[in-house]
Amino acid sequence: MKIQFKSAQVSQTQLRKFTAQEIARQKNRKNSFNFEYRSFCNNKKDKIFFVEFRVVINHPADFILQVTYIAQFETSDPIPDNFENSFFININAPAIAFPYLRSFVSTFTLNAGYQPIILPTINFMETPKGKKILALNK
Repeated sequence: MKIQFKSAQVSQTQLRKFTAQEIARQKNRKNSFNFEYRSFCNNKKDKIFFVEFRVVINHPADFILQVTYIAQFETSDPIPDNFENSFFININAPAIAFPYLRSFVSTFTLNAGYQPIILPTINFMETPKGKKILALNK
C-alpha cells in the first residue's frame, strides 16, 4: 500500500495576550508546551486518514496560544482493519506532519508581533501509545 501526505491545515487557533495583572501573577512561572495527538480514519473505504494535533503554549510573560492542526493522508488501497494500530499511522504519519505544525506556530507568533516560538522536535517513537500527551517546561 502506498501512502501520501495530502494536506495540513489549522482547524482552530486562539491567541490571547495576558494583561499586566496576569503577567504579574505568573511572574515566576516557566514557559510550558502541552501537546496531544491522535490518528484516525472516518471511513476506511475512503482511503483517507488524519492526524490531529492539539497544542497549548503558555508564555507567561506574553500570551497563551492554542492550536488544533489536522494533517490528511491518502492510501492507494482501502484501509485495512488493523491499520489504526499500525506503526505508520501512530508513529510515521505524525512525524511527517509535525514539522508543518512547528513551522505554522513559529510563523504565526512572529507575524502576530511576538518572538517566534520554536516548538521542540518530538521523537514519536518515545511517546506513549493511546492518548499521546507530552508536557515540557522551559
